[in-house]
Amino acid sequence: MAVKWKQIGQRKFDRIIEALVHRTYDATARVEAVNGRGGDGGIDIKVTHGSKVRIFQLKYYLDGFPTTAYKGRRDSIKQSFARAMEHQPWEWILVVPCTLTPPEREFVTSLAAGHKVRIEVWNRPKLDGLLATHADLEAYFIRKQLFEAAKVYGQERALLMDGARDVSARVAALGRQADGLDARSRPPPAGRRPGCTIEKTARAHSSCGPASTSYRTRSTTASPPRDGHRRMQSHRGVRSSASARCCCPNLPRRRVAAW
Repeated sequence: MAVKWKQIGQRKFDRIIEALVHRTYDATARVEAVNGRGGDGGIDIKVTHGSKVRIFQLKYYLDGFPTTAYKGRRDSIKQSFARAMEHQPWEWILVVPCTLTPPEREFVTSLAAGHKVRIEVWNRPKLDGLLATHADLEAYFIRKQLFEAAKVYGQERALLMDGARDVSARVAALGRQADGLDARSRPPPAGRRPGCTIEKTARAHSSCGPASTSYRTRSTTASPPRDGHRRMQSHRGVRSSASARCCCPNLPRRRVAAW
């Protein structure tokens, strides 16, 4: 799920870009994000490579800066560029959360006339590509967005859409989260109890239509008989695309996971 640039607002946009710039250049340069409350001097983010300076200017212009509307936006970009040139950067980068039109891109590149500076644009396709490269940053910033878009129940349904593989991955992930809790207050996660085994039973025959598969959690620890039967706790889930009951004998059970 990609970042919804039109919904995040200026403040979160700035935070995402600052994190991306740090991730991109931290290994080879010094990165400084400038707080503009007292005037940023045409600099939102400054990246220093030895004697070379790269300046980022962030503009949260969702609809770009066409000449027919938002006329003040082009003036604002020009003013920011002029202030940035006082620092004699070798590269100036405009960052916007939209896809520029050819006239808008031409306007930006034309600012270099009379200056020895390289001009680049980070627009929405560029930002989406960088976030795809740094998927952990994308996951961090869209966590709240995902929660609001699909509440816990909806997320669970989505995780289980691929059947057993999603169930196994979800149980393992929940187990890792539970392992990080204080042992004194940690409850055993459902479906991951010590001494339990998840078993898979398959029923299939060419004359009985599509195969069906069932899963259950079985206790592997000894317990005293009760009413003539061994105590067993099972959680059963059946996945089948056939509406009729399969008449074939059960195939041997295969153990797929154990704790």
